[in-house]
Amino acid sequence: MNTRAYADLQCCIQDIVSFGIIDTAKDKNLANGNSKLAWKRLSDKFAGQNNGAKIKLIKQFNESCMKKMKTLTYGL
Repeated sequence: MNTRAYADLQCCIQDIVSFGIIDTAKDKNLANGNSKLAWKRLSDKFAGQNNGAKIKLIKQFNESCMKKMKTLTYGL
């Protein structure tokens, strides 16, 4: 169950900060990744401390958009 939950967390990440948090959430008993520890660290990092912080995060999310990337043709 831990392996599946950890893999689901890895599939949901969108930024390098989240990747780092999930990637380092390991301990001696669960060397391949501890989903409970990863979830706790993500919650601590991204949970708003008050309503103002939550509204700011929601606004930031709603205003985000994907950027157009250049297609790499080198080596094809």
